[in-house]
Amino acid sequence: MVAPVVSPAAGGMGPLDNRGLTQPPSEKIAPTATPASRRWALLDQLRKVTGRKSHRMCARYTIDGAAEVGRRTATKTEVCQKTGRRQEVDNGHRATVSNVIMCDSALCPVCNARKRAGQLAALAQSTEHVQGSVVLVTLTVPHDRKTPLADMLDAMAKAWNSAMSARAKRAWEGLGMVGWFRALDYTHGENGHHPHYHAVLYFAGEVDRQTWERVWWDTRHRWSNSIERSLGSRPNNKGQNAQEAQDRHAVRDYAIKAMAMDALWSEGKDLGGQTIWQVLASTIQGPHKRRVWEEIESATYRRRWVTAGGCVSLKPPEVEEDQDEEPDVEPVLSIPRDLWGWLVVGGFVPRLLSDVERGNPTRVDRWRALAVVGEATDDRSTWREWLPDWLPKQPKPEVTQ
Repeated sequence: MVAPVVSPAAGGMGPLDNRGLTQPPSEKIAPTATPASRRWALLDQLRKVTGRKSHRMCARYTIDGAAEVGRRTATKTEVCQKTGRRQEVDNGHRATVSNVIMCDSALCPVCNARKRAGQLAALAQSTEHVQGSVVLVTLTVPHDRKTPLADMLDAMAKAWNSAMSARAKRAWEGLGMVGWFRALDYTHGENGHHPHYHAVLYFAGEVDRQTWERVWWDTRHRWSNSIERSLGSRPNNKGQNAQEAQDRHAVRDYAIKAMAMDALWSEGKDLGGQTIWQVLASTIQGPHKRRVWEEIESATYRRRWVTAGGCVSLKPPEVEEDQDEEPDVEPVLSIPRDLWGWLVVGGFVPRLLSDVERGNPTRVDRWRALAVVGEATDDRSTWREWLPDWLPKQPKPEVTQ
């Protein structure tokens, strides 16, 4: 038998008092922006402008049962001012969501972060035995507003095959290259689309700069010739760059940049303008910005954003059946399937995750109260009454499928 549900507006917590739930303050607080909430807010925006059904349905339904919301401790790397060495330090908490069906798309801000984090871990694990030189490469194309993004990406794929053809690849391997990975990055500015490749080349031993630069000049020449054949003009040599990484921390930072994992937080790039996530966020400004995003979706459909070869692996290690996928995650609350879908459609998930990340016990308790109500009744009007006081009471309309 289900206990009766009493709205807090009707006075007190009713039968839920003995669950240790507390009443939040009545004043409304301006929305905050934490890492998870920003990604999920961008996902809300993506659902409005996307042409892909997988994006519209991302995270809307649970796999089996309730959606699980948790919290884990985050770390970041800082340089110690006294020793000059890099060290891992605490960086607050991150909210996590599991047991929901995701789209797994590189253009989804939530799925991209999940996928790239796994690939970054696999990259570090597969190359930890490589102790030689590491060369960081950037390859660009001439860009203007008249050239379609799809044509640029086609030209880049052909140019990569030409620059790293069997003969060119043997030249690099002759210097001791044992693995590589390449990632597509994107910005948008005054000259339109600006796609470019970031690549990392790993060597078994130390290689003199003058030695690998000779091979780099040949690679750059092959790349530029191929781009000219495809697009009619050569890329600016200043945009083609290769440099040796100072240490593995520099390699990791470059990989994070290459995989667009830092693009959510950067304010723009000097030469490229808006990052891909800033383009998505700007689609609220009008039809022009939406057309830019529509072209990005169309041109990148079924393209590989990240690829690797040699000793480099981007496949995260498989998790054993009896091992938790995220052992460091602290469970916070379980949200029933129907209630979760209602929160997603209403755009309330970013605020939920913000409260979880900030660890405000009063607010988290109120979300727990709503979860309990979601188990007790499927009446959406009751759910509205139990929404936290600092949220709007009317959810956004259902998205037509």
